[in-house]
Amino acid sequence: MTDYRYFQTQHRDGVQIIYLGEVGTDRESVTQMGRDLIQLADAKPQRVLVNFQAVQQLSSAVVGKLLLLVKTVTSQGGRIECCGASEGFRQVLGMLGRSLPFEHADKAEAEVIEILKLP
Repeated sequence: MTDYRYFQTQHRDGVQIIYLGEVGTDRESVTQMGRDLIQLADAKPQRVLVNFQAVQQLSSAVVGKLLLLVKTVTSQGGRIECCGASEGFRQVLGMLGRSLPFEHADKAEAEVIEILKLP
């Protein structure tokens, strides 16, 4: 498992999993998280799963960094999904519309990994 400051990663069954942690709202924290996400995306993962299980709150600046990750992964021909979001968290994120891939956010990690493995 590779460790970054605000998230950890693991590679399982051909899927790069990002376990998000709490990120502050200060500029330095958000900037560092963005750098780490871009570093991860530079490896051009084809299947990415963002797990929100440990996240209680998320600033709009962090959501912006996640949107950049989605755009980067998809522009490289990859797929990205999310899982592990609490019901309240999903409702708030649902306000973003289709900007983030949240249609499986209520599902368990193993289930979304299987979805990502589909052609």
